[in-house]
Amino acid sequence: IFFLLSGIGLVYALEKYSIFEFYKRRLARILIPYTVVSVFMAVSRQWTFLEFVKKYSGFSFWTENINSHMWFIHALLFFYLLSPFYYKLFQKIPYKLLLTTICIVIWFVLTLVFKDMIRYDLFEFTNRIPVFLTGFYFGYLTKKDKLCLSAQTWAAAAFIFQIGWLFIYLISGRGMYILVPMSNCFLPNYLI
Repeated sequence: IFFLLSGIGLVYALEKYSIFEFYKRRLARILIPYTVVSVFMAVSRQWTFLEFVKKYSGFSFWTENINSHMWFIHALLFFYLLSPFYYKLFQKIPYKLLLTTICIVIWFVLTLVFKDMIRYDLFEFTNRIPVFLTGFYFGYLTKKDKLCLSAQTWAAAAFIFQIGWLFIYLISGRGMYILVPMSNCFLPNYLI
């Protein structure tokens, strides 16, 4: 839900601010609390300076294990870095749903092609790309007041939500593998 809401919020921010102002505001909003928490963790866990730099900078995220230190911050910074470029493309394409769908299909194909070539833990991050892209599309719909929430929409959402929880049970509770590595980070999260 965090990445879905981030995608929604980025549409509003990208329409409101210049790219420079967008980056300035996003980085200040994230890096100030992130720095405070990181310094506290470094002191309390007695990290060496090099260890702190590797974890804080995201070097450990990309080279060792995404769970080395607050992985979602580095994932979010990655999304923030690419969002203005995606938004430019998004603005030019008249069929926003089609673009979103194509991007998710490309993500899926690349995931299948590279599933045996990249570190397993990275799928915990990459499997959230579809949720973020969907958030971006929902941001566009809400900004343009095109998001229809009829009784049928709510019923469909409730049904899809239940299917998501079923998949959580099957994957996390029964060890089922569904389509991609770290399946619990993709389909259940996306449906929920």
